[in-house]
Amino acid sequence: MDSSVSGKCPTANNTDVNAAANVTLSFNNALNLDGQTLTKIGVGTLATNNKLTTAGGVVDIQQGTVSGVGTTNGDAINDGETISPGDSLGAQSVVPEPVAAVLLGLGLLWGLGML
Repeated sequence: MDSSVSGKCPTANNTDVNAAANVTLSFNNALNLDGQTLTKIGVGTLATNNKLTTAGGVVDIQQGTVSGVGTTNGDAINDGETISPGDSLGAQSVVPEPVAAVLLGLGLLWGLGML
């Protein structure tokens, strides 16, 4: 069974998305978390098609699969579940928030013994 939400879909609060087994919930076009946390639960699939913007929020993958085509602007927490990029023509990518990118860079420098 598949369900989809089309158009711009802002979230006003932290939100859980529960996709049961053999279910795909698709957000088509734009999803803006506006600083909130979207927690993916359930063993089914959450698909983002086009653009997911966290705007300071987080996608927290607790169960199942998050897939998509397009860009995720922000942070994702993956507790050992599946992130499945879309097709090779428009593969899913994650663009970290600026602070996360700085911390990642500092961590790499420290790991190389440059700090």
